[in-house]
Amino acid sequence: MLARQCKRTPAAVTIDPNRWTRNLVGVRPYRGAMDVPPPDPEKLLAQWNEWETGETTPGRVMANLKTGGLPELLAQLIEASGGASTAPDPSSDSA
Repeated sequence: MLARQCKRTPAAVTIDPNRWTRNLVGVRPYRGAMDVPPPDPEKLLAQWNEWETGETTPGRVMANLKTGGLPELLAQLIEASGGASTAPDPSSDSA
């Protein structure tokens, strides 16, 4: 029964996720990732401050920080510090 349903499915619905994207108009070729500007620390801080003052919900702030480049900024800071971590290692017990 499943094979019969797949044969009836229009070709526009059965797409290769690596090559095509689906939108409301139909199927179009995937153009690749957009050029992303470098993270702006001032803008990220402003978004964080919006949460601290209660202007923005935590979920919205997390989304803004992620799309604003916070992960990339943190990765750059780790690389610049030589990969040294200042956080305590939870696997080592000193007590």
